[in-house]
Amino acid sequence: MSFQPSAALLSLLLCFVACSNPSPTPATHPTDTPKTNLRSDTPAKTATVATKPPATESYEDPEPSLEEIMAHYMKTCRDTVKVDTTVPVNGQPWHITLRHYSTGDSAIQLAERYTSIYGLKKFITSNFESKLKVTVRDVIPIDTTIRKNIFRDSAFESLAAYGVLFYHNGIHYFRDHITVSYSYTIPLTDVGRSVSTDFY
Repeated sequence: MSFQPSAALLSLLLCFVACSNPSPTPATHPTDTPKTNLRSDTPAKTATVATKPPATESYEDPEPSLEEIMAHYMKTCRDTVKVDTTVPVNGQPWHITLRHYSTGDSAIQLAERYTSIYGLKKFITSNFESKLKVTVRDVIPIDTTIRKNIFRDSAFESLAAYGVLFYHNGIHYFRDHITVSYSYTIPLTDVGRSVSTDFY
């Protein structure tokens, strides 16, 4: 007696063979891959950057610690800001040089209400000033020192007593003048205001 496979058995065998040897699909065949996908400049591990972060996460810059504030201020005391640039004013090239630095005069002793948060009963620091020089075609129309006393009309009592000038936002030039901007602030605090002075 001969064995005759049933139609159902033949169908099952054909299905098994087909599933074991799938044909490549157009999306994965090398010759069908677009050239723009041949190289990625973004590592795979950053592929989820575009996804929306959970509502509980925050990407704002964290507030600096007291140690960071103190370290940044001490670095500011040691550093000198230097500017050397040329800008067009009144149709002339104004060559501007500026140096902003701590005077080292130890003239400011902060009140304890400003230093107690740092665990300090007192903190002695110095004033800051800027040396500004402008040269226009070998002529020097501006050669001056900028100190905080020129902003005394803008200072409230505690700012006048304890504030210093921090170089802020740089030098801006306009059609007929330049403006030098500062942050007039009590050291180690956020108490102060923005001030500026113009030179024509």
